[in-house]
Amino acid sequence: MTLKLNQRKVFGIDLDNYKIDKRIEEKLVGSKSEEEVLVFGSTDGVYYFDGRIVKKIAERNGPVMALRLWNGELYDAGYYRKVYRTMDNEFVAERYGWIMALEVFDGELYDAGYYYGIYRTIDNEVVVDFGKPIFCMLAVPRSVLGGLI
Repeated sequence: MTLKLNQRKVFGIDLDNYKIDKRIEEKLVGSKSEEEVLVFGSTDGVYYFDGRIVKKIAERNGPVMALRLWNGELYDAGYYRKVYRTMDNEFVAERYGWIMALEVFDGELYDAGYYYGIYRTIDNEVVVDFGKPIFCMLAVPRSVLGGLI
């Protein structure tokens, strides 16, 4: 099956001539994936793959480096130094460096990146002033860290 996409190439792959591995489609039939799609960021926007097609859902002026679901809505951020509510293209925050991570912690959305701290995204409050770039972050149960805390 040939992927259909508004854009002809992603990461140098010619999507007009790209074939989906039939084993992927076979696994999707009857699986939870019939209810979910795989959302991913690329050099120019946000896309989804539903097991059959790839489709662009948001145009961005640079690579998308972070995606996160918060309160039932998808958010994206990246090289373009902004956080957007993806589906309605609503701008929600701007930073002076690349945004590399979005995470939900204690019910709030946070962002981090090449600007030396962690912000609570919606109210732009710095909650960690770290002094060096933060490339990723993940909220985990305290038990994961064992006796460290």
